[in-house]
Amino acid sequence: MNTATPIVSPFSGSQTIAELLSQPNSVTADLVQAVTALQQMVTTLVTENAALHQQILDLTTQVAKFLSAPALQPTAHVRPEPNESPLPTQATPPTGAKGAMESNWATVTSKHKPIRPLTSPRRIAANARGFTPVTGPQGFDHLYLHRSCRMDRAEVCRRLRRFGIDSSRILDVSFPARNIIGLLLHVQYIPIVRDLLEKATVSPIANFDPTDPTNLGDPKYASHSLEHRTALALQLHRERCIQTLKYLRPHIAVPIAHAFYQCGWILASDHATFTTSGPYVDRDKFPSDTESSSLQPETEMDLDGAFSSRPTSRASHYSNN
Repeated sequence: MNTATPIVSPFSGSQTIAELLSQPNSVTADLVQAVTALQQMVTTLVTENAALHQQILDLTTQVAKFLSAPALQPTAHVRPEPNESPLPTQATPPTGAKGAMESNWATVTSKHKPIRPLTSPRRIAANARGFTPVTGPQGFDHLYLHRSCRMDRAEVCRRLRRFGIDSSRILDVSFPARNIIGLLLHVQYIPIVRDLLEKATVSPIANFDPTDPTNLGDPKYASHSLEHRTALALQLHRERCIQTLKYLRPHIAVPIAHAFYQCGWILASDHATFTTSGPYVDRDKFPSDTESSSLQPETEMDLDGAFSSRPTSRASHYSNN
């Protein structure tokens, strides 16, 4: 940008107009010199003003072009409908748009967290059990404990961990009766739990039957008949079993559903729900096996007649073989 030329007075700083008029010989020459200097200054100012005006016009044009340009957006992939022809291939986006798209993909991929290898010995052992041959007794059983205060499932597991019991091996915690806690465990882990409880001077309950009508604590059922209370106790225990199966992982829910059905605690329709549908499909069942070969006819719940095929005694453990 041009720099403005300072305006210099054509008269000397020490001379006044009266002094110039008193010297008639030099007045004409000084006036001519002053007019010439003023003309030069006017010409310089006009030239600089025109240059500044042109710079303003150029900047205004550039700003208008920048504001009218469309914003760069990443191109989204549109999936064509089955009856529509695919959209033509779009041209390669300019360098700026491509950089914006790559930046968005970099943001997405940065959120991906790869699976870290296990470092906890307990978790390594839990994952390794899925790749070891099946040995020893198989099945599941409940271990029942007394309860002297109110505890939820989290508190039960927290206290058992203090005894050295691995809470991840506890498949379910139930409350089948007043002041009674039921722990669903694999039969191979039950002896370990018994030893740890014995060291902590905790004695499990022997021969507890969760379907016993005496477990009904609601006084409104005290006047009902024994058959009705027995059927109600079976129904409540069936609901507890179904609730347990809903919150188990499918690969664990399938064998436990087999075990519950063999004990007569759930119906054939309940058993089919957790073994032949959705994520609970039994992957170890061969196509030649039929439902009628492994299951008994479905028993119906009757609050006055109880289960028509209720087991006469509780098995020592529920085998899933």
